[in-house]
Amino acid sequence: MEKSMASRKEKTMQSLLRYIPGRLLGPVAALCVWCGAALGADHFVVPGSAPGGDGSAAQPWSSIAEAFGNGVVNSGDTIHLAEGDYGAVTLQGLAYDQLVTLRAAPGTLARFSRLVLDRTRNVAIDGITLWPDPGSGGGGALVSETGQGNVLRNLDIRGRQAADMYTSWSAQDWRMDPRVGAKLMGSHSILENSRLTGLAEGLGIIGPDATVIGNTFRGFGGDAIRIVGDGALVRFNNIADCVKISENHDDGIQAWARGPDGRAGQGVLSGVTIDANTILEWTGPPDHPLRCSLQGIGLFDGMFEDLTISNNVVSVSAYHGISVAGAVNARIVNNTVVNAVQISRKGPWIQLADHKNGTPTLDSLVANNIAPRFLGGDTVRAANRFEGNHVVIYPVRDLEQDADGAWRLHPDGRLRGLSDPLSTPPTDRTGQRRDPSDGLDPGAFEGS
Repeated sequence: MEKSMASRKEKTMQSLLRYIPGRLLGPVAALCVWCGAALGADHFVVPGSAPGGDGSAAQPWSSIAEAFGNGVVNSGDTIHLAEGDYGAVTLQGLAYDQLVTLRAAPGTLARFSRLVLDRTRNVAIDGITLWPDPGSGGGGALVSETGQGNVLRNLDIRGRQAADMYTSWSAQDWRMDPRVGAKLMGSHSILENSRLTGLAEGLGIIGPDATVIGNTFRGFGGDAIRIVGDGALVRFNNIADCVKISENHDDGIQAWARGPDGRAGQGVLSGVTIDANTILEWTGPPDHPLRCSLQGIGLFDGMFEDLTISNNVVSVSAYHGISVAGAVNARIVNNTVVNAVQISRKGPWIQLADHKNGTPTLDSLVANNIAPRFLGGDTVRAANRFEGNHVVIYPVRDLEQDADGAWRLHPDGRLRGLSDPLSTPPTDRTGQRRDPSDGLDPGAFEGS
């Protein structure tokens, strides 16, 4: 029995050591090279190992609490987590000058039932899988973050363990234990390259200057992303498969301003960028009974200042493809909006409007977009610029759909080269630089 346990421990450590830079020099040399690097030292946690270890590969810590409880971890260090179930993890008050990273070894499943970063600074969580314990109830966010400069990377956040099966869930299944994927409440938070699946709500961006980049949201029952924090950057995200389980008007991305009392539409939300995202209402069975009618990007309760909405692909069936109500110095440029279910002249639309309370929208630009319809009243059009937009009722005439569901211009289509260089973003939906030598293209993609 002791030999068997020792063998399992040895295999676990070999798995962890495999991913440390310098490993070709051998485990000991690898550790020495890495420990001497500017990025800091490596430490190890193996659940179930004997307490009292020193965090080395030979004597790993038995828990995350033990790792942070002895004063050994310093700025720039990495704590490697072996496969196992870590339960609910709360890190409180940790502050570092450089990132300290908790990282699951690639190819292993290090699972948390919940993660709370409470007033932490420069803490990174990398490669962790999260789902709630069955029957735990209570709802709430699976990841909750406050503090400054925290990074969430390569996470797999699930409403339940088998979240990929969300198309087989009933309405009762969805309502039984609804979960929010993550809430970013700190400043300068980052969520990147993560998957959020089978959730009542995907992500709430509450703190200022958050970066949300390269994530996938699939199967959600409300909004995939909500933004109420100034300076948010939301880029290169893929959003798909909204289900109707409540009376909420579901949005791929929604944002609103808040007053001192927290009421929507009472203050100013500034500096938000929503760029190069793909929003697809549905990719599952067409006749699914819970398929929702999704709104794409909805900003209904301004004011919004210095707002950019660019290079997004939106395929939805609700009227609001992209709508902004109450803005100053907003740019809505080079987006592609199509109807997800039918040919329609009614929508979805791209709309620029005054605030609900009558405050005018000023000094804003709507240009180089493709959509079935564009809305803006006479006073809005007089105070703002609508230029070079293209009404496309029959998308298959001018657009073709990629394997990932996004819509591009036909290679030899009539809209090629018709984007105004003065208002075209420097890059497109893929992040490639737009080359003006052959003319620039309207919509989200440049070239074929």
